[in-house]
Amino acid sequence: MDFCAETNEVSKRKTACREALEQPIECDITLPEYLPDIQRVLKCSLTAHISSVQKTGDRVTADGTGRLSVLYMSDTGKLQCLEQGVPFSRFFENRAVEECECCVRAKTEYVNCRAVSGRRLDIHGSISITFSCYSCERKKIICACRGGGVETKCEKNEVCNMLGCSEKGFTVSEIYEIGDAKPSISQIVRSYASAVIEDTKAVSGKILIKGELTVKTLYIAETNDNELQTTEHTMPINQIVEVEKADDESINIIKLVISDLAVSAKSDAAGALRLLDAGAEIRAYTETYKSEEMSMVTDAYSVNYEIESKLTPTEIRRLDDSFTDTHLCRGRLDLSGTDTERILDMSVAGIEYNTSRVKDELLISGAIKVNLLTVSKENEISFFERQFDFEYRRREEFSGERTEFSPFITVTGSDYILNSGDTLDARVEITISAAVFSVSTVNVITDITVDSERPKKPSEAALTVYFADKGEKVWDIARHYNTTADKIISENNLEGMLVTEKCRLLIPRA
Repeated sequence: MDFCAETNEVSKRKTACREALEQPIECDITLPEYLPDIQRVLKCSLTAHISSVQKTGDRVTADGTGRLSVLYMSDTGKLQCLEQGVPFSRFFENRAVEECECCVRAKTEYVNCRAVSGRRLDIHGSISITFSCYSCERKKIICACRGGGVETKCEKNEVCNMLGCSEKGFTVSEIYEIGDAKPSISQIVRSYASAVIEDTKAVSGKILIKGELTVKTLYIAETNDNELQTTEHTMPINQIVEVEKADDESINIIKLVISDLAVSAKSDAAGALRLLDAGAEIRAYTETYKSEEMSMVTDAYSVNYEIESKLTPTEIRRLDDSFTDTHLCRGRLDLSGTDTERILDMSVAGIEYNTSRVKDELLISGAIKVNLLTVSKENEISFFERQFDFEYRRREEFSGERTEFSPFITVTGSDYILNSGDTLDARVEITISAAVFSVSTVNVITDITVDSERPKKPSEAALTVYFADKGEKVWDIARHYNTTADKIISENNLEGMLVTEKCRLLIPRA
């Protein structure tokens, strides 16, 4: 007996393991001599940065820094800012790590600051560090059979298979001037960066990424009126990442995550603090897919032998859409009771969101948290936290039973309008990148064996008469009588695999 089963693969991204660890941040800070005494703490912020990720065997280690920034009013009535870094290192062990790509994210859970005296600060906070390990899960399926008298029922589906995934870290840095129109720098209050992909090109297992890194820095000006200034600078991103099987026909989904950002002020040739030295650690997470039409065997039998087959529910994914979109989020913030005269600064503190599929739309909904530094009518500087809801909808033509999409959201801009009636209109621009997959479950044969030692007894009748009802499937009839669907169609001059009306069929012997 000559029998051969042809196989193919269905592959997807699999989360092999995930673990969240807590990193406490505890500091007792004494002000350096060059800073004046604390009169009132306005804001203490803790920003978590991952500077390096190393994988050794079944262990992945993340090194990072918790950057503390304390904005306060001094006893001389001046705005002051204290910055201090707290290094940390955490590791995660799992047997699955060795074969996976690992992604580490850090998020600030909380931070509390108390001025013990005019020159001492007691700070307690917590950072959550999440280790996520991903692999490419491959499942073999039967796509065709030859020999052994085996008849197969096949279904063709468009499948978006994962080819591979990779992660690469790189640095973008530059020293630049703040501009002639702006005053010199006294102290840096905060810096924020966003990385946006403009173009990608894949050739022979390599992907060229072109984009821009935008760094925005808020600083206290070297003037006598607590002036805050914002400066913005853009740097090019040009990187090559290696991804298995990536080519000009593959679908490449890339996320640029800024894992660390450091900005410091430097003196120019005249000795004034008018230069900024910015360096960003960026990690490129890449997933590569390919869409193809694939034949899948959903049922099988042999007219000559007994067979054993394994029918397995198998998830297949189709790529419905891959997009990058810019969305402007608007919200009205209540400032009643704050006696606000003007706004010194508004910054985005974070975005929390959920995703869902609503009829023929993708929905991203959540809340944007903003920090406000204000000046009252009595010329007193205060700090407030506010948030507003946002919603993003996108029409899609879904092709499956359910939808999978994990958007990557980057804040690319923000501004505001202070109204006269104790309200503020906030506008936050976000860039949303996402791949939208429709997921269906198909029962597919993943293993088949023909038992040549158990032949089937041939039918004694050359023809069998069968009275079929409308809507019956020729495949089911052929399987029941151990013959082939092609012979039934040929013998009865049928036009397809479905009986269109009640009739008498002649069932030939196989």
